Amino acid sequence: PAGYATLLQVLADDVEDLRLGTPVTDVIIGDDGVVVAGDWGEVAADGVIVTVPLGVLKAGAINFDPPLPSSTVGAIDRLGMGLLNKVVITFDEPFWPAQTALINIVPERPGEWVEWVNLMPLTGIPALMGFNAGSVARRFEALDDNALLSTAMDALRAAYG
Repeated sequence: PAGYATLLQVLADDVEDLRLGTPVTDVIIGDDGVVVAGDWGEVAADGVIVTVPLGVLKAGAINFDPPLPSSTVGAIDRLGMGLLNKVVITFDEPFWPAQTALINIVPERPGEWVEWVNLMPLTGIPALMGFNAGSVARRFEALDDNALLSTAMDALRAAYG
């Protein structure tokens, strides 16, 4: 419920210098370690983990020195990007089997709100996280939050009454 940052916090507890919201333009690997740089300046470290969206790599927004291996560049070029939307809805009480991890629904409208994750076993909060992908996700991108929530609730009502 608090976002993916809570997962990273556990890993970050032992990190000396963690910077968020700091765009990186250069990753320079040398014999003595690595230098990460951006408009904000630079920092030297023993190592770095680079986790960026595929679109950032495809755009060449980060200069790697030495350049990434050709096999890695080829893989980046061949990978495609799709659209996956998710929504998390909390409830006062679960109306679904409380210990079920995954819920698949055969919807009235094909492809809409087919997959749900029950967050209750993980969080103790009665909440479901639903997903849409591909053309359905693109269509739903045009909806405001209330309209999107309405489509999700329609699918859950059709499945559970």
